[in-house]
Amino acid sequence: MAIIASTFGTSSVSKLYRDADADNTVEEVTTSSITMQQIMINNSTNAAEDVWLHMWNLNSAPTFGTAGAHMILYCPRATVKHYVFPTDVTFATGLYIACTKTAGNVTWTEANPTNAVAVAIYTAA
Repeated sequence: MAIIASTFGTSSVSKLYRDADADNTVEEVTTSSITMQQIMINNSTNAAEDVWLHMWNLNSAPTFGTAGAHMILYCPRATVKHYVFPTDVTFATGLYIACTKTAGNVTWTEANPTNAVAVAIYTAA
């Protein structure tokens, strides 16, 4: 599924990026600078498996096996995990994401989560 972007008016959060079914397919969030305030990973539909959200600070899709993620966030099984950054996290070049059942960084034999994992990325104005 594609990434959906929603713009807010005069809130401290200016845009929300949502992916309803993050998996091990790399998806483009943006190819320009992004400043993240918080990230929500909803792994509530996977009762038996933990997941990891892989994030790349790139302006073109990474190649699995050659490009290690710049940030990896963990979400336990059957859980909704919120990461709130006390200081905004900026990826200056862009953002690509993928979600897997293993925490591996460079080699990409990681399996898809069995059920849908939803990801929401809240960005600063």
